[in-house]
Amino acid sequence: MTDPVLQQRLAKYLVLQCFRHSTLEDFHAGTSPPSATGDNSAVTVSSPYGPIPCPEVSRLYDD
Repeated sequence: MTDPVLQQRLAKYLVLQCFRHSTLEDFHAGTSPPSATGDNSAVTVSSPYGPIPCPEVSRLYDD
């Protein structure tokens, strides 16, 4: 385990298995809304309780 090449390969493998092939990858999936300003400040999300500015929308849910 003192071989630097082996350590690098093991680190990349762990990232691949633990993050890239997991539910975390689903958080990045989907379509992003286009924004004229580039920072999504002009984009709103419609909800039953009224529009929500895109930067304030949570991407994580209790479910």
